[in-house]
Amino acid sequence: QLKRHLSTHQGPTLYQCLECSKSFHYRSQLQNHMLKHQNVRPFVCTECGMEFSQIHHLKQHSLTHKGVKEFKCEVCGREFTLQANMKRHMLIHTSVRPYQCHICFKTFVQKQTLKTHMIVHSPVKPFKCKVCGKSFNRMYNLLGHMHLHAGSKPFKCPYCSSKFNLKGNLSRHMKVKHGVMDISLDSQDPMMDLAGADHAELDGQQEMDDFEEENSYGYGGVGNPPDEHALAEQAMKEMAYYNML
Repeated sequence: QLKRHLSTHQGPTLYQCLECSKSFHYRSQLQNHMLKHQNVRPFVCTECGMEFSQIHHLKQHSLTHKGVKEFKCEVCGREFTLQANMKRHMLIHTSVRPYQCHICFKTFVQKQTLKTHMIVHSPVKPFKCKVCGKSFNRMYNLLGHMHLHAGSKPFKCPYCSSKFNLKGNLSRHMKVKHGVMDISLDSQDPMMDLAGADHAELDGQQEMDDFEEENSYGYGGVGNPPDEHALAEQAMKEMAYYNML
């Protein structure tokens, strides 16, 4: 094992991915990496059905079902199930926002958050309300919209009597009205948008976008809008996952 480790310090890497040119020290690392390009996800969560390409990703994901949040932000106290999520969260405190939308010029901490944001500009709205016919880019926004028809507001402010149909609305309220960021809200909730809001209505929500974790609905580029059916199918799977958190 020591010899294998020392080889990492001796010259260039040997194994390169032909798809994306990423290089690896070991053949096994390259083989695991190739599963991403082949969209092979043999490891399935028995709790929610989410699929993963590598076993350690499944093991990390399983912690979300156990309610274990052992990683805590030293700045604001938010707790996270995964260390990777905490590291992404820490970027918020550095005020570095290197990723910018070329359409509305909003900036983001994470590249994946920018990709998720681009759905707002897409004309594709596959999620339609059966009550009033209004369509949405995201399943989460549709679910929040349905609370309006039901008259339910499940998210209550701990500082006053205000109630909201979305976590994002509650978070914004707490920041604007009470000057605090609620650390008790689920730190891995990736979607903090106002229900049904267009991108023009979200200009004041720039801070909220940073709380989106990785979640792209299969939309990886600016120039090509997502496939409607693939978008809907992926979103349904991911919403089932987020409801378990």
